[in-house]
Amino acid sequence: MRYATTAFKAKEVESNTINNIGVPSLVLMERAALFVYEESLKLYKTGAVAFCGMGNNGADGIAAARMLLLDRKKTLVVLVGDISKQSLENKTQLEIYTKLGGECVYISTADHDLDDNLRDVKSRFSEYNLIIDGLFGIGLSREVGGVFRKTIEIINKLKDEASDKYTVLAVDIASGLSTDTGLALGDAVKADYTYTFGYTK
Repeated sequence: MRYATTAFKAKEVESNTINNIGVPSLVLMERAALFVYEESLKLYKTGAVAFCGMGNNGADGIAAARMLLLDRKKTLVVLVGDISKQSLENKTQLEIYTKLGGECVYISTADHDLDDNLRDVKSRFSEYNLIIDGLFGIGLSREVGGVFRKTIEIINKLKDEASDKYTVLAVDIASGLSTDTGLALGDAVKADYTYTFGYTK
């Protein structure tokens, strides 16, 4: 029998690793991103677009995109959410990615042109075949709505319309799923692969 951790237990393990054992958060992030990057290379064909939230799950996605960029792969980061809630690690990873020449599109929760901006992102998808899902991690506990739900809907619609073209790789857990129940909180990314860290989620 295989066991999966609860969100609380997974956070407790990570906190112990950082605060008691002394492994810095960015070190853990680099190790996670390196694994995502290595698996992404097996799926990469024409380009990789990483949808990233403002937390550390998003930071993992940004770091993986940076590694692909340094490997001369075509990348795009789509940063989604409220910039005032951006974690320190997320900000650090984004600064490194953009300083290296990485392209980033920001879609705000308060974006009055949300639908137009999402359509603009979608119109560019012919350039990419790999979608990296880093919108939400294990901390999601309420129903997905607003810009996040619309972003998830776009990812899933692309998959439904051209499943042979697009591959979706989720970082740690498919965004929109409850870590504790495995059920969708309103809507969830339909990932082809989910690469989790430490323990099964």
